[in-house]
Amino acid sequence: MFIKKIYNFISKLFYIKNMYIFIYMLFNLKYLTSLKIICTIKIKYTYIYLFKMFYFLVNSISFKNKINVLTYSN
Repeated sequence: MFIKKIYNFISKLFYIKNMYIFIYMLFNLKYLTSLKIICTIKIKYTYIYLFKMFYFLVNSISFKNKINVLTYSN
């Protein structure tokens, strides 16, 4: 429920219409490598997921071109 609310909030902010773009942005290798240290501490998966969401919010502006490439290439 809580994660769904966050997804709705992000999609309203950045107008992400396609779910695969959202998944691609969350599970990109850059995010996974940045979370490597946190994963070794063995925090629960939900907190890691929320941290990914926060990381996505902070760096979404820098990935604006990547989203455009994904949407217009197909």
